[in-house]
Amino acid sequence: MERPGPRVTARAFIQAALAGCEYPMKLSRTPNKRPMDVEYILRSSLASPVLPLLIAIIMGTSDLYAHHPATTLLFLCITLLTMACRVVIGITYFLFKGIGTAMAHRWSLRLNYLSAMTFALFSTFVLTRYGLVWPGYLIIFCSGAILSITPVFSVLPSASTKIYTGIFLFPLIAWGGMSQSIDGQIIAALALLYFLIATRVTEETRTWVSGLSLHIAEMDKKTQDLHRKNRSLEQGLLEQDSHIKTIKAKKEIYRQAFQTSPNPIAFNRLSSGKFSHVNAIFSSQFGYTREEVTGKTPLSIGLWEDPAAWETYLAMMRTHRWVTNFQCRFRTRDGESRSVLLSSRRITLAQEHYALTTVNDITEFSQAQSQIKHLTRKIIQVQEEERRRIARDLHDSVAQDLSSLKITCSGLLEGPISASVLRARLKDVSGVLQECIEAVKTIAYELRPPILDELGLPTALFRHCEDFQRKTGIEVDFFSAGLNGIPLHSDTEINLYRLVQEALSNVLKHARAAKVVLRLVASFPDIIMRVEDNGVGFDQDKGKGQNAKGMGLRSMEERVHLMGGRLRIITSPGEGTALVIRVPFNMSEQELEEIYNEVGSVR
Repeated sequence: MERPGPRVTARAFIQAALAGCEYPMKLSRTPNKRPMDVEYILRSSLASPVLPLLIAIIMGTSDLYAHHPATTLLFLCITLLTMACRVVIGITYFLFKGIGTAMAHRWSLRLNYLSAMTFALFSTFVLTRYGLVWPGYLIIFCSGAILSITPVFSVLPSASTKIYTGIFLFPLIAWGGMSQSIDGQIIAALALLYFLIATRVTEETRTWVSGLSLHIAEMDKKTQDLHRKNRSLEQGLLEQDSHIKTIKAKKEIYRQAFQTSPNPIAFNRLSSGKFSHVNAIFSSQFGYTREEVTGKTPLSIGLWEDPAAWETYLAMMRTHRWVTNFQCRFRTRDGESRSVLLSSRRITLAQEHYALTTVNDITEFSQAQSQIKHLTRKIIQVQEEERRRIARDLHDSVAQDLSSLKITCSGLLEGPISASVLRARLKDVSGVLQECIEAVKTIAYELRPPILDELGLPTALFRHCEDFQRKTGIEVDFFSAGLNGIPLHSDTEINLYRLVQEALSNVLKHARAAKVVLRLVASFPDIIMRVEDNGVGFDQDKGKGQNAKGMGLRSMEERVHLMGGRLRIITSPGEGTALVIRVPFNMSEQELEEIYNEVGSVR
C-alpha cells in the first residue's frame, strides 16, 4: 500500500514547488510491471512538448506577442528549455543508461514542476491582461484539458498530485477570486471544486490501483503456480500416456501370442471351473466356438471324457501353483476321442484365481506308440519265424544229411570192406557233403546275398528275379537305369533288396498274379522303385485298420520311413497293385555327377 502523503498547506505548496517536491516515494509497480518512478520518467519525457505548444498556440491566436514580446518570449524560452532538459533526461536514461533511476526521477519531477509553474505564471499574466476574451478562454480550456487526465493517469503519490494540480489551478482560482465579474468568480469556484474532487478522486484511485496491483500480483503468482501445476500435470499425463501406450503394446503382444499360439490355450476360473477365454486354435482343434465354451465348465459341454479326471485336475490346480503333463482324454464336438497332455499354471487377475492351461494333442503320438508296440511284436514274431525257418532248414536238410553221413561213416568202421564198396560209399558221402554245402550256401544267401556286395544292387536284384521266376513260374520283367557302378550305402542296398523280396513275396502269397513289372531308376535326388503286378488287388479303404494290411506292407512302410523315403500304394479290387517307392540318394548332385563321369554311363 502507498504511504499517505503529508497534509497540503500553502507553505508546503511553496516549499515543494521551489525544492522540486522531494517527497519520500515508495517504489511500487504499475499493473504493467514497470516501477512508478520509471513510468513517471517515461510519461514526463513524452509529455514535455505539451506546454510549449500551448504557449505557442496562445501567442499565435492573439496579439499577446505584439504587445508584450519580451514577456511572452521569456515564458516560451523557459518552457522550451525545460522541455529539452526533460527529453535529454529521458533519452539518457532509457537509451544510454547514463544516469540512475532515482536521479532521473528526481530531475524529471523538478522539471515538471518548473514547467507547470511557468505555465501558471504565463496563465496569470494572460488572464490578468485579457480576462475573459479569447486568450483567457484558451488558457482555461488548456488548463482544464491537462488537469482532466491527472486523476486517472497520474503516477505521482497523493501529495505530489495535489501540488501538481494546485499549480495549474492556482491562476484560475486567484484570477477568479479577484475578478469583479460573476463569470470569473464562477470559474474560480469551479476550479476550486475541481481541485477538491480531483485530489480526492486521485487518492481513491491510487488506493484502488494499488489494491488492484496487489490483486493482480497475487493473481500472477497464482497463475504461475497454476502454470507449474499444469506443466506438472501435463508431464504426468505424458508419462501416463506413455505408460498406457506401453501397457497397450504389451497387451497387444500378449493377445497376439495368445491367439497365434500353435497350441490350444484356455483360461478357467478355479472357483467354478468355467471357461473364461480360449484361443482360436482351441476352437479349431476341438470344434467348440469361443461363445459356446465361455461361462461353461468342460463337463457341461462334454469336453472331458472322464469326470473323475476333471475333478482330480481341478483339485490339483486349487492346491498347487502348476500342474505339468496331466494326461487325459478329450472328446471333440464331432465325437472323436483325443489324447491330450495338460500343462497348467495358476494366475491371479482382478483378485480372482484362474488356471492358464496349454493343451498338447498327443493322439498321433499315442497312436504311433501303439503302432510301434504292434510293429515290435510283429518284428519279434518275424524274427521267431525266421529262426524257426532257419532251424527247420538246418534240421530238414543239413542235420539229416549230416546224420546220414554219420551212419555211413559208422558202417565203414564195422568191418573189412572191399575197395569197390568203399569207393561207392565214399562217393555217396561226397554227394551228401555237396548237398550240405549247397543247403548252407542257400541259407547264407537268403540271410545276406554275397552277390549284393560283389556285383551291386542291380545285378543282385536281377538274379533274385530270375530265381523267383524259376521257382514260382510268375514272370518278372526287371529293368534298372542309372545305378550301375554307383556306390550306394550298404543300408540303402540291403533295404531296397529286402523291399523287393517282400514285394515279390506278397505277390506270391496274395496277388495271384501272372506277371510282375519291376523298375529301378536313379532320378536325383531320389532312387525310384516301382513294383506292379496284374493280380487281384485289394480295397485300400478296408485296409486302413491296423491289422488289415498284414505285416508285409507295414514292414515295407517302416523300412521306407527309416530311409527317409515315401511309399505310395496304388490299387483297387481286380486292377492289380502298384508300389511306388522313393528313397534319397544320400549324396550331393555334384558327387553323383562325378561318379557318372568316372563310370561313363548312366545305365
